Amino acid sequence: MKLKISVVCSSLFPPWCSGTQAIGKGLLYSLLNIMLKDPNIELEVFTCKPSVKTMGFPISSTINLDLKKYRQDILYHENLSIYLLKNEENLATSLLKKYLHDVEKYDYRIIHLVSIRNPLFPFLYGLIRRLKNAFILKHFYTVKVEYPIIQSFMTNTVYDFAVGSSKYVTDNLFGIPSFKKMIIPPAIDCNLFKEIQHPNIENIIGEANLDIIEDADLKLLYLGQLDEPRFPSKVIFKSIKQVRSLGIDVSLTIVARDYDWWAQAIKRVIKKIGLQDAVVVTAKFLSEHEKVLLYNFFDLLLHPPSLEWAYGIVDPPITVIEALCCGLPVISTPIGSIPQIIKDGLDGYILDFECKNFTKVIKDVSLKSRLDLRKMRKKARRIGFSLFSIEHVAKGLKKVYSSLNY
Repeated sequence: MKLKISVVCSSLFPPWCSGTQAIGKGLLYSLLNIMLKDPNIELEVFTCKPSVKTMGFPISSTINLDLKKYRQDILYHENLSIYLLKNEENLATSLLKKYLHDVEKYDYRIIHLVSIRNPLFPFLYGLIRRLKNAFILKHFYTVKVEYPIIQSFMTNTVYDFAVGSSKYVTDNLFGIPSFKKMIIPPAIDCNLFKEIQHPNIENIIGEANLDIIEDADLKLLYLGQLDEPRFPSKVIFKSIKQVRSLGIDVSLTIVARDYDWWAQAIKRVIKKIGLQDAVVVTAKFLSEHEKVLLYNFFDLLLHPPSLEWAYGIVDPPITVIEALCCGLPVISTPIGSIPQIIKDGLDGYILDFECKNFTKVIKDVSLKSRLDLRKMRKKARRIGFSLFSIEHVAKGLKKVYSSLNY
């Protein structure tokens, strides 16, 4: 029996800078992994054409490397069809037209929907459900439901199953029967996100910035947005100043996925409090290759969002699991599924981001030998690979599809 799977995601092109893209890309690569072993599966992808707008973000010149690799990966598979549409409205109508065209050719179909919020989708899927035997899976990766109508349709079984990116997400999708909830974690390409020797990050942060941080005994990294719920700057800067006054040579590099004026504002704060020789700030979209270099250069990744912000963050956070796959331990708050991924003192640290807590962790890490830090890196890599590699996720995805009795 022929199985056709339709993946619908609003954006599936580099730069990989949002949860929707990261979840969709991981799902796509996991399905390609399954297709290599099962010739009876055909896959089609409905996505929007890449936007030329950058919202004011500086774009790394190496993003083209991501695009080249992506094209090579997806064009290699004969049983894969990609439909590029102008916008989400075109996604909905094109999916329906394609479905009607293929209705006599396939006895079974799975539609896997990744965060499409267009109100046309529930109605179109309701129509598709009546026309042909198909299962519709809606993929959630946060517990934030911006549009109550989406969850209302979920409750009334227009979508057959809710797929959550973690147990934390599925546990917080209220109104949906437990037997209609499935868990598929984000998939990370561990052939790319891996440990490498002698990473060179000069082209990413600049020669002058590299001179500031490269000789520090403990190098911290933060990637992400700079708004207060995600990045408690006062706490972090105060702690860094405290430990440096104790003779602990620590540096922090911030690569902001935010408007450049945020970065400029943070730079002014750093200069005002006298940390310009310890904290480096830049703002840009990074290529995946550049992220791998950064993860391998630094000693610890900071992931400090407030507990109140947990509902709106991708769970598990993509930056965290990418870092773990590269062997970079993480300091994080206990939000979402983080406590199940990070074991305190083994592959990272979990704390409420108050000054005394963060200061204590830096002190503790500074007392560790390089051998101890290497052991933490190995543990982080092992956990990341065992939970989030494409191969691991593909096995789980195959079990989910098989459980639908196609």
